Amino acid sequence: MRRLSIAEELESNDASLDSHDVEDHENYNHSIKHTKKITKKSGTQQNAKKTQSKKDPNAPKAPMNAYLLFAEAHRAKVRATMPGATAAEVAKRLAEQWRQMSAEEKEPYERKYRAAKKQYEREMAEYRAKRPLAQHNE
Repeated sequence: MRRLSIAEELESNDASLDSHDVEDHENYNHSIKHTKKITKKSGTQQNAKKTQSKKDPNAPKAPMNAYLLFAEAHRAKVRATMPGATAAEVAKRLAEQWRQMSAEEKEPYERKYRAAKKQYEREMAEYRAKRPLAQHNE
């Protein structure tokens, strides 16, 4: 059995229906669909917008990954070979060079990243130990 739209249902009941009423109803349903979402974990509805917690400016910064270390080291050379190139074009060239490098060529950057990551983990452990207890639960 086909379900009647509101307009058809009201017409079948001999009620008068203004076209604005139908548009308002459709807009209302549309707005509901986009303001609520069902989470996958709990299956409940929640507001789609969430507030983002503010980062502590005193927290240690995460290290750059191996590719970013490579890009930082080679960006000036690539720019010199491509005068007038946009930042996006330079980034594409750097990414292409990174993909073509062998694992042995990438190793120095990977090594620098691992050392920076260990340092970051030590700094984060110290930072977490020094934070007041009230901030641990945020």
